[in-house]
Amino acid sequence: AGDVSSLRRRLDRRLFLVLGGTRTGGALEAFPSAEVDAARGETTRASAERALAEAVPALAPSNPASVVGAYFVGNAPAGHLRLLGGAGAGGDRGGSGTLFFHRAQLVAAGGDLLSAADSLFQVGGGGENKHAWLTREELAERLGGGELGELVKAML
Repeated sequence: AGDVSSLRRRLDRRLFLVLGGTRTGGALEAFPSAEVDAARGETTRASAERALAEAVPALAPSNPASVVGAYFVGNAPAGHLRLLGGAGAGGDRGGSGTLFFHRAQLVAAGGDLLSAADSLFQVGGGGENKHAWLTREELAERLGGGELGELVKAML
């Protein structure tokens, strides 16, 4: 039915989360992201875990009501992209840096993942975090052809 906000839309395919709303200016084009807090000795994986918990509060490890968790695949990033002179990972900082990508999979604690995943974005008011679950092909199309699109296709 064209509803990209449900995991039930393509049961035969792996789907990837992209976010929109107030964090990204309304366009569904961003993965959860956060700057690494080097002063605290944070790793890129810890930063990725924090970014996901901030973007989807229902996935925060400190959320006792959560029946869905995120399993991060390994400690090393799945890929990286060097940013030169453009915006940083959050889209509002200037300068250069590196954008690291970590992969995570949703897992349900003793239940049906699809039923539990339906409630992920209902925690904390809902309307602020627009999201889409896209197939690999839909994601590549959304990102366009550039370097980021090619990198994401190679990682997936």
